[in-house]
Amino acid sequence: MGVVIAGVLVLAALLISAAIIFNGLIGASNIQGLSMAQLSETRAKQLATSISITGTSASDSGGVTDITVTVKNTGSTSISNFTNVDVVVDYPDASDSKVVTRLTYVVSSPGSNQWTVSGLSPDTFDPNIWSPDEVATLDLKVSPQVKSAASGTVVVATPYGVLDLAYFTNS
Repeated sequence: MGVVIAGVLVLAALLISAAIIFNGLIGASNIQGLSMAQLSETRAKQLATSISITGTSASDSGGVTDITVTVKNTGSTSISNFTNVDVVVDYPDASDSKVVTRLTYVVSSPGSNQWTVSGLSPDTFDPNIWSPDEVATLDLKVSPQVKSAASGTVVVATPYGVLDLAYFTNS
């Protein structure tokens, strides 16, 4: 009789353990499936995103260098949240020291080491959203100033990690 009770207890312990393990595996599988779906969605948006810097200009103004960058949305994805767009500049300052700065997005009137979108053209489909085939004009202010007659690099990266870079010369 004691052997039967022990066998039933061992069998019950095995069934409970199997149920706990199975439940954990299902939860982990669901989490992994959701992660894969999010990764797939992000990758699809990344493949549909493309930008092209079409022009740059730079000049000194009041202790900072003003840089204007025109960027065309050549992809098929609209960009609505500019706070997720990264703008990085790399240039020599007046003492020939290398400066690399990530600029902060502001809605209007950028200060030192900030940038804004001063215009979207033609902005007819979705106002204030950077739609495909629209050109965004970015106004950047960097400090310290770019060395006079020196060149630098500006990098613009979308929220999906797609980027373009261009050179500018401080006139």
